[in-house]
Amino acid sequence: MAVLGIDASDPDEQIRNWEEQLKSDDKEAVATAHMEIGKIYSNAKREFDKALEHFNKAKELTQDSIRILNINFSIANTYFLKEDFEKAREFYILILNAYKAPEAMKIQAEFKIYDTYRKEGKYQKAIEGFRDFVEKHEDHNLAPFAQFLIGNIYLDIKQPDKAIPEFEKVLEKYKDSEIFDDAGLAMGNAFKDKGQYEKAIQYWLQFLEEYPECDAAAQIYFQIADTYKNNKKNCAEAVKFFQKILDNYPDNFLYSPAAYEAGMCY
Repeated sequence: MAVLGIDASDPDEQIRNWEEQLKSDDKEAVATAHMEIGKIYSNAKREFDKALEHFNKAKELTQDSIRILNINFSIANTYFLKEDFEKAREFYILILNAYKAPEAMKIQAEFKIYDTYRKEGKYQKAIEGFRDFVEKHEDHNLAPFAQFLIGNIYLDIKQPDKAIPEFEKVLEKYKDSEIFDDAGLAMGNAFKDKGQYEKAIQYWLQFLEEYPECDAAAQIYFQIADTYKNNKKNCAEAVKFFQKILDNYPDNFLYSPAAYEAGMCY
């Protein structure tokens, strides 16, 4: 439901517009307003306690069981953002076990449950959960993310040998996924973490040759340059790849770090 006149770029203006609806005599309309205000506090303003207050008011007012499920999902996401992962998991499990919950919502809740374990550092539980998720939902758009996160966990716990086959699965099976380019970047990082610096560089160069328009190109160039500079002690080659970022990606967040690192090579 949209409110006319809301400036989508101004969270405070959005809140003020929704607050007008709080004056309604229609409980469901007021519940909607509380729910939308809660989302703004959670996602835009990062004022999580205020968000939860509005979500709970919405739950008190509505009689719509599907709306209650949506509110619970927003509460779970807010606790996740607040980094209270145990509480977030409690609400995701509630949704997963709700017989009226739409299947799409249940699948998202299941993914988020495993992600709470990852965030808590309970890596084995997260890996087992993500594996199960991929097996059950291999064609869902979250499956490549689950597969990628398995590999990423192995990188985080310094087991690059185990990470490599997990990233290979993303690269082989999910070429159209949003996470595909990140898997290419991460694969090179796995070789780098193994101390196979030349193999990492050659892998990244081949990946860029095959996918020159990939979204992670600037990050890959930065990693190649960093590997030359800090691992292979070859500043001349490092500068070439830092320069590629400076020449081709002026708006990328790595532009300033690349300029700094290139300057440090002289």
